[in-house]
Amino acid sequence: MLKQMGDTDSIIPCLQNLLCAALLSPEVSVSPIELLRHCGIDPEKEDNAFRFFTAFYQQLNSCFESSISQKGFLDSLFGGLRRQSQCCLNCHRVFYRPDRFFFLNCPVTSDTRLEEALQLLFSKTALSDSAFLCPSFFSLLSLTLSCRIHCSAEALTTLSEIPPILVIRLERATPGSVVRLPSSLNLLSLCRLVRLVARSDS
Repeated sequence: MLKQMGDTDSIIPCLQNLLCAALLSPEVSVSPIELLRHCGIDPEKEDNAFRFFTAFYQQLNSCFESSISQKGFLDSLFGGLRRQSQCCLNCHRVFYRPDRFFFLNCPVTSDTRLEEALQLLFSKTALSDSAFLCPSFFSLLSLTLSCRIHCSAEALTTLSEIPPILVIRLERATPGSVVRLPSSLNLLSLCRLVRLVARSDS
């Protein structure tokens, strides 16, 4: 069971009133002020959509806490799994770590397509020897043979599980940056297990 509809700590009455107003009002739009205030957002001040989503998610998720059967319901809808990999360029061993996520934070620096921005987010990056200790905390096997020293490395992240509802936060570097959104999005290339190829320094 969800929290009682009359519970003042629950966001359900606010959401219920907003949906009823949208359904019954002759106006083209209705004001969500009550819902915004319940989420801790001042409707008189400029804010961003992602902060509202985060607050709304937390408030709505708390409504399921008292229900054993519904607990974690929202997490099952929005939660995905990433596979973070690091490859030592000295011993050529690859270390993996699973990482649970509930949104993808995608930086945008110029006029680009969403697919291109995601490809950059999941592209291979170089790690300096000061940033990588072999074996790192990525290793799931404590007895894995490795250099046991700081080494140069490569890092790569791929998607292991895509949630039913994928949230992508577009973080624009400049106010004028533009992102072109496709009518459909193919994430297959981001889910493939891409092998890290260690290059020799010699």
